[in-house]
Amino acid sequence: MSKSPLLKSVLIIVLISILISACSSVGSPAPTEIEIEIGPPEPTGDFTPMPTNTLRSTPTATPIPTETPPPTVEPSPTNTLDPYNTHIVAGVEFLSKEDFDSAVTEFTEAIRIDTTNPLGYLYRGRAYATNERFDDALQEFNIAINYDPNYAEAYNARGAIYAQKQQYSQAMKDFTKAIELNPNLTPAYSNRATTYMSQKEYELGLQDFSKAVELSPDDPETYFNRGQAYLVIAENMGEEAYADYCIADFNQAIAFLPEVSDFFLNRALCFLYKTDLKNGYNDLTQAIALDKENVRAYVYRASLFPDFEELTMEQALEDARMALELAEDDELKKLAQQMLNEIPKITPQPYPSPQPTP
Repeated sequence: MSKSPLLKSVLIIVLISILISACSSVGSPAPTEIEIEIGPPEPTGDFTPMPTNTLRSTPTATPIPTETPPPTVEPSPTNTLDPYNTHIVAGVEFLSKEDFDSAVTEFTEAIRIDTTNPLGYLYRGRAYATNERFDDALQEFNIAINYDPNYAEAYNARGAIYAQKQQYSQAMKDFTKAIELNPNLTPAYSNRATTYMSQKEYELGLQDFSKAVELSPDDPETYFNRGQAYLVIAENMGEEAYADYCIADFNQAIAFLPEVSDFFLNRALCFLYKTDLKNGYNDLTQAIALDKENVRAYVYRASLFPDFEELTMEQALEDARMALELAEDDELKKLAQQMLNEIPKITPQPYPSPQPTP
C-alpha cells in the first residue's frame, strides 16, 4: 500500500525535525529526536550527585520519571560534611527541579570555597546550558579544562555547546578528545554520533551509537538514540531493513521503561515507514494513553486517515482538533489546521472485500 499525501507530509516533517534538532537542544529534559547531551559529568570527591534525566524526545518535552535517590555526601572522619561538596549536591538538587538561579548560586558558592576545582565550573556550566545561556556555559567549560586538561566530561560538555552553536568541527574535536581521555564515557559517543548524523555521516554515527549501547546496555536512552538513527537512515537510504532495526531498538527501550509515551510514538514512526498501519496506529494510541498531551501522537494518528480503515473521519478530525488545541509549535499548528481543512474533503476508497478461498 502506498502512503497517502497526509501521511507522506507527516513523515517528511518528522525526519526533517529529527535532523534539525540533532544539535539544537543542549541539556533540555525532553525524550524523540537525537540530541546532544551534556552530562551528567563524573564527580570528584566523596559524594554522589543525583544524575539528571538525559532522555530526549521530539514529540513532547515530558521528562522521564526517575527512581534515583537524592544525592548523598559521605561524612568525613570527623563526622562533618565537606562544605564544597555540600554546595555541589545542593546545586544538583536545584538543577533537577529546574531552579536554575538557585543552582547557579550553590555552584558559585562552591567555587568561592575552592576556585581551582574544575567540578564547580563544570556544574555551573551545565546549569547555564540547561537555561540556554550557551556563551556563559562555554566560558565555564573552558575554565574547567584550564584547571584540568584531562577532564573528559568537560570536553564532552564543551563539545555539546559547540554543536549547539553549529561549530561542528570543534564539537567533533572535543567529543573525540573526551573519548580519548575516557573510552568508557557513553555520552561522548552518543554526542559524537549525533554530530556525525547531522553531517550525514550515517555509518560513522551508527558505529558510535552502537558503542554507546555496548557501554551502557541497561540504559534505554542508548537504544532510543540508535533507534532514531536507524529511522533517519531508512528514509535517506531507502533501506527497509533499517526500519526493522529501529523497531528492535525501541522494543528494548520500551522493555526498560514501558511508561514513556514517546518510546511508543517513535516505534510507531518505524512501523509507519514500513506502511504497517495497524501496529503504527496501536503504538500511537498507546502513546496518547500514556500522555494525553502528546501533540505529535494526535497529528500522526490523524494522518492515517483514510488509509487505515479502523480510523473514522470523525476520529481523525478529533485528533487534529486536539493537536491544534495543544500545539505550541507553529509547524505543528499549521499541520493540524491543514488536516482539519483537508480531511473532510477526502473520500475514502472502499476496501476490497476478502475473496473466499476456492
